[in-house]
Amino acid sequence: MKQLTNMFCALCVLLCCAGNAMGTEIIFPAAEVKAGQSVMIPVLIDKTDNLAGVKLSLAYDKNLLTFQKADKSKEASSLMHIVNDKNPGFVIVVMAGAKGIRGENLPILYLHFKAKSGIPEKKTGKIEVKESQLMSDSLKDTEHKVRMNPLTILPALSAPPSAEDTGKAPAPPDPPAEKEILLEKDKIRTEGAENQSPEKPPVPPAGPNTRKSPVPEKVPQQN
Repeated sequence: MKQLTNMFCALCVLLCCAGNAMGTEIIFPAAEVKAGQSVMIPVLIDKTDNLAGVKLSLAYDKNLLTFQKADKSKEASSLMHIVNDKNPGFVIVVMAGAKGIRGENLPILYLHFKAKSGIPEKKTGKIEVKESQLMSDSLKDTEHKVRMNPLTILPALSAPPSAEDTGKAPAPPDPPAEKEILLEKDKIRTEGAENQSPEKPPVPPAGPNTRKSPVPEKVPQQN
């Protein structure tokens, strides 16, 4: 009986250790964004007692998304972080600190993406974790798994592709039609004519040499 009890206790310990080893998850919550707009995706750790190092290598669809930046959370402020986004379509984030942090549903990072403009239909902006690593302050790896939820991109038909998305300079506006030019000239000519007042003939200045017309004398009337 005692031997059976010892075996049962040992089994419970093994199950607990296995649960703790595989219980840690890196979670990317589901998100939604309209074409041409930006979205922030938090990176969460579901439960950790000692997290002092993080490495994430991500791949994303560069035809649908543009990576903007990665900010560490307030909860992970004690960890330094480095972001390498030199290659479009790939991002590497490394975080490290001298002392581990702990918590449940712990946000450690905020990823900022912008959806491309001119997407005509609903799409899924695929973000894939190529490599992930969690480490304690004693430099021991923490076993974990990754839960990646979809990023949905909704169409915005009224928004044409921007110069940033196409990589081309914006096209100049179309020149006005010939008819519009003639109408504008007629309008300017009409307004100018209305604003002009009729010219009056010049009045010569009065002077000593100015002659006045003689005034006829009255002729006495004869009875």
